Amino acid sequence: MTPLLYARLSALMLFQYLIPGAYLVTLGTYLLTTLNFTGSQVGLVFSTFAVGAVVSPLISGVVADRYMNLEKLLAFCYIAGGAMLWWCTAIHEFAPFFAVLLGFEIVMAPTFGLSSSLVFHHTRNAQKDFPRIRVWGTIGWIIAGILVGVLGIESTVWPLRIAGTASILTGLYSLTLPATPPPGRTWEFTWRTALGLDALQMLRQREIAIVVGALLLLTLPTAFYHSFTNPFLNELGMEHAAGKMTIGQMTEIVIMLLLPWLLQRFRIRYIILAGILIWAIRYGLFAFGAMEHLFWMLYIGIALHGAAYAFTALSAQIYIDRHAPPELRSSAQGLITIITMGAGRFVGTILAGSIVHFYTLPLSLHNWPMIWLWPALIALIVAAGYLSAISSRRL
Repeated sequence: MTPLLYARLSALMLFQYLIPGAYLVTLGTYLLTTLNFTGSQVGLVFSTFAVGAVVSPLISGVVADRYMNLEKLLAFCYIAGGAMLWWCTAIHEFAPFFAVLLGFEIVMAPTFGLSSSLVFHHTRNAQKDFPRIRVWGTIGWIIAGILVGVLGIESTVWPLRIAGTASILTGLYSLTLPATPPPGRTWEFTWRTALGLDALQMLRQREIAIVVGALLLLTLPTAFYHSFTNPFLNELGMEHAAGKMTIGQMTEIVIMLLLPWLLQRFRIRYIILAGILIWAIRYGLFAFGAMEHLFWMLYIGIALHGAAYAFTALSAQIYIDRHAPPELRSSAQGLITIITMGAGRFVGTILAGSIVHFYTLPLSLHNWPMIWLWPALIALIVAAGYLSAISSRRL
């Protein structure tokens, strides 16, 4: 890979994750404190991301695999999504906000899998090259989080405006990327492919089914982090919470750079198991840290995000790409998007919103220790089930 190509692909990853880094972390705070949505309504708003992840990758994956260049499809998704984010900034009622954000997520959710697929297409050694390119996505998230935190705009509409502008600019940049034609253009069209069933057939392999099943269940507890960590830290009085949450992305950079080395020395089964256990540990730290206002526990819990994410979702992306046929790689990455951001997260966001609503106290305060014990327990159950499933399997 030439230095220029590395820089171009790395820039795509930086922009890809700068967009959610600007608005997603603080969205719960904006909805709870500025728009006065309830905990259940906030959970429903965050479920739009899951709905988009379920609906759109099956369609866009087929388009990218057969009919449209990846860079052109990405440009359309980014520009359309940015326009809808700007629309959201003018809405203050729950129903229309939910509807427009759902449209945004339907066009934006596929970009995570499609951008990864474009990078995989232009790399010779995905296990070696992808982590050092993907790490720039984490840097983009950090830049956005620090910017929002330093500016003190966490409870305002400005994170949505920043993200909308960044999305439109990323769409224009996508048109300058290397041409990435659909690899399956010469393959015969079938409705099985149109419905995404070819990629789903990979689940017939027991080893892949175990990994995908674990990720699906793990998205139940991970939904708590994405929806309510920023409101939690702000309620406990942590200053510049959005900026400090980027500690998790900073550790993520270190773990990503170490991941190729770890993948060469340890079976992926143990790496994923470690990631699941880390999710449980960090939620336990949140629960006990909130109980006594021990901020050092909260900082450790935030810092563990890098290992928790890289050992689970990112390892699974590499694993699936390694086993997917070339003509189905975009669909396969879309499958991972469905699992990690779709079905499980939809249930997880609803569950998280309901639990936060149940533990809401007078004056819009919350019983955070009890709230965080729930995802900790769920993650421990997932770890136990996954350990049992892999005990006699070679992954």
